[in-house]
Amino acid sequence: MQADTGTIFPIRGRGLERALLAGGPTESPGAAEQIGTSSQREASGSPRGDVFVELVRRPEELFLLREEWDRLYGRASEPYMWQGYEWIRTVWDLLAEPQGHGLHCIIVRNAGRIVLIWPLALVRHRRLWTAVVPLAGLGDYHDILVEASPESLRFARLAWTFLRRSCPADLIRFDHVRADSLLFKVLCEDGIAPRWGEPSPYIAWNDTPDWDSYWRSIGKSLRGHVDRSYRRLGERGAVALELMTGGERYGQAIAWMLRHKRDWLVRKRHSSSTWLGSTGYERLLASAPDRISKDGHIAVFALTLDAEILAVQVNYVEPSRVLFMHPAYDPAYEKYRPGHILMKLVLRWTLEQGKSYDFMYGAQDYKLQFSKSREEIAIMSVPCTIRGHLHERMTACIRALRSSRLGSLMKSEARPGPVGSERSRHLRSAAPASAGP
Repeated sequence: MQADTGTIFPIRGRGLERALLAGGPTESPGAAEQIGTSSQREASGSPRGDVFVELVRRPEELFLLREEWDRLYGRASEPYMWQGYEWIRTVWDLLAEPQGHGLHCIIVRNAGRIVLIWPLALVRHRRLWTAVVPLAGLGDYHDILVEASPESLRFARLAWTFLRRSCPADLIRFDHVRADSLLFKVLCEDGIAPRWGEPSPYIAWNDTPDWDSYWRSIGKSLRGHVDRSYRRLGERGAVALELMTGGERYGQAIAWMLRHKRDWLVRKRHSSSTWLGSTGYERLLASAPDRISKDGHIAVFALTLDAEILAVQVNYVEPSRVLFMHPAYDPAYEKYRPGHILMKLVLRWTLEQGKSYDFMYGAQDYKLQFSKSREEIAIMSVPCTIRGHLHERMTACIRALRSSRLGSLMKSEARPGPVGSERSRHLRSAAPASAGP
């Protein structure tokens, strides 16, 4: 990475570490004060303003910045709702703090104004290691909230350089980095090699003039099955798409989804899930309407038959897009393909509302069948200590073993084929945004 970041000078005080990225150290008696007010300039002599990087470890200090955070969110280029104040505050209160995670938030200021906020958490990783990870929901994409300007990339580079130098953990881990994101660009510039996960299918509607054109472009077999199932279901009663964003009906739908997801795990003989059973996460979903509304909201889309719920999608809804979270359906109606019918109705709704639809990461068949495009998702891990390097070497060896013939033989001997195949499917479907409709 090009070292245009200068030198980092940490100044400690009242729980807040502040650093000015300047061209070099100052030697005058009032160094600390001058560091805080010095002006940084490029070689060309054009003014760049006072640029500070702050590390905030106390939640009460971070959450005092709500107004500045909201203004930054408004100046950013198409930020995700989970980068906003309300979502981060909710994740901290209900998930991170109860689990004993530490706060490690990086802020960049330019001429006193916040131009970047990057909330991170210090967590225990697989019991033996510590890691700095994004302070985010379980399935959220990982990126940096930064003001949209010609300086955006520079500010992101400064934040990343500071994170590498200030990291208090064995590892820095990002599990869901879109290949078109600013974070991906910054990490790759620094030589961080991506490990590719499953892609993220989506529909932007750019090349689709109307719904009929899109639906005709879907595979004939899938289209026929969905349309026939919809007609057959309509013979039993009134079929409708219901949108719930709060109130008693929303709470009932969330409880319905959680109950059917647990039953699905039992039917599929899956032993666990990355999020089912997490009291904090279930509280987050249930309380979202009361806590999150400014930058977007969580909504339940339900397929109903005479007002009875047959299938649901719990989704993020933002001004310009809908992002897939959790699906569930009633197995008693499985022959009618309620999840697929609901997907069709939700996609049509997003087109009519002028919103794109993001299936989130996962290569399940139904996502690939309904989507028109996809973006690659990277897993990026950076060791910061000797223990961190040991973790990366062990992880690489385990991956190589699993992919080798010897690893396959050992796995088949330890677990007979049918059970192994079930486990393989579980590993792909257990992610929050990855279970089939």
